[in-house]
Amino acid sequence: MATHAGGLGAGGEPPDGSLSDRQVECLTLISRGLNLEEASRTMSVSERTAKRHLEGARSRLGARSNAHAVMRAVSLGILSPES
Repeated sequence: MATHAGGLGAGGEPPDGSLSDRQVECLTLISRGLNLEEASRTMSVSERTAKRHLEGARSRLGARSNAHAVMRAVSLGILSPES
């Protein structure tokens, strides 16, 4: 789910910053320095599922990378800088 030209996510949704609870949880874990495998174990999901949560979050936030998604989530108030 890469961000498409024009700023729309893979599903055609605008990057409005609205994330599911699982997307926020996954981004929070990544922001704390966990890798995908560690985040998936913490969330009790498969790595593939955790990856889909991250991809969805990046798409909805209009982010190019996980680090960019974390920065966008902080700037939108979805994550706190202390997360």
